Amino acid sequence: MVHTPISVLVFLSLTATVLADEYTIVKGFFKQDDEDIDASDIDYQDNLGLNDDLDWSTFAEKIHDLKDDADDDESYKVIYFGRHGEGYHNIAADKYEDAFWCYYALREGDDEITWGPDPKLTDKGVSQAKKNHDLIENLIDDDLPLPEVFYSSPLTRCADTLTYTWKGNGLDGMTPIFKENLREQLNPGTPNMRNDRKYLEEHYPSFEFEDGFADIDTLLQKCINTGTSETSEGMQKRAKAFLDEIFDNSNATFVSVTSHSGLGKNLLRVVGHRKYHLHTAEILPMVIKRKSSESDSIDGPFTRTANTDCSTGTYPALPASRTARVTEVPSN
Repeated sequence: MVHTPISVLVFLSLTATVLADEYTIVKGFFKQDDEDIDASDIDYQDNLGLNDDLDWSTFAEKIHDLKDDADDDESYKVIYFGRHGEGYHNIAADKYEDAFWCYYALREGDDEITWGPDPKLTDKGVSQAKKNHDLIENLIDDDLPLPEVFYSSPLTRCADTLTYTWKGNGLDGMTPIFKENLREQLNPGTPNMRNDRKYLEEHYPSFEFEDGFADIDTLLQKCINTGTSETSEGMQKRAKAFLDEIFDNSNATFVSVTSHSGLGKNLLRVVGHRKYHLHTAEILPMVIKRKSSESDSIDGPFTRTANTDCSTGTYPALPASRTARVTEVPSN
């Protein structure tokens, strides 16, 4: 038996070009945003990519100088953006390549791997996060400015990565916050479906929930029921909304964010960072400037019917026991 991939509805934003106008990267601090340095030559485990002519004490002084000298319509934050460690869905994506997100991700797993809903970190993913813990621990001795607030996607692979990385490194006594806007792309795939609120409350008692956090994953369920998928423009809209919120409502200068590659990629577009691929568990530090503007708010999203990039071809069926959660997804 074979299956043909579905058509989906995609979100469009007609004003996406304004997204980077308000937020910009302040260059001169990290190698990751230096276009003269080949990104493949950068190892974040080497001092988080801090430029060689800086130390962390000097970095902190320069950030506070930026804030002190800022005009009334300007503000600055340092975001330590971390991608989650390797999850079981990452293994599945390597196994099935392009066919994974085209078809297999609509299921829960195969004979070897369970990749959804809300897949856990692999042993490698846990090790990656623990390696980050050791890195941060060593950098604290060099006066790394610690986060004053911690935000996480509500997917458990992010919450676990955050905990393994920062516990004992400034997290103790703090209350990380689950933010829906930090989630991975909203689509019908089970890897991006989160657990319900009760599960998260039981397994992450030190975390708190943003206002309006739903009991069940209504966002992903809507995608499954209607066959809708979020575009890059939609993710940029979410990333900007997150930045707006923390710049408007948080006094913290140094901020930890643990999220996903897709959200990270689109956040970089919002702030005008050069293209930079985030590997699993990688931490990307960014100095972000916000300049208030009188530009119109972003309208949308707008929708139209469209095929996915993988709208042709067929794929072998998985064992019936692994298709229970999502057996049919409407095409319109």
